[in-house]
Amino acid sequence: ASPQAATSIGSNVTSFSAATISWSVSRVAYTSETYTVMYGTNRINLDQRSASIRGVTGVSAYSIELTQLEHAAIYYFQVESTNTIGTTRSEIRSFEVQNACKFHINCLQFT
Repeated sequence: ASPQAATSIGSNVTSFSAATISWSVSRVAYTSETYTVMYGTNRINLDQRSASIRGVTGVSAYSIELTQLEHAAIYYFQVESTNTIGTTRSEIRSFEVQNACKFHINCLQFT
């Protein structure tokens, strides 16, 4: 069967350069599945790719941390579920990375 689309997708910005993406799948298909987060600052061109996570039977919740993000940027992302039959993509979501100056007193280092 085709891979199940990710659901209950969430994002949590953990610093001015990192965010955690989490999602659920209702079941892992009979063939091995991998999950990858495609992301970028252009909704039309998600040009960055996270490491892949292998699906495990009996596990329905997954997460991955994205690092080295640009501060004060809006990122768009979607979760790809892939198996030997094909790839299923989630809807595109977004999150905003805060300006680094909110985390540091000396903002001159970020100009």
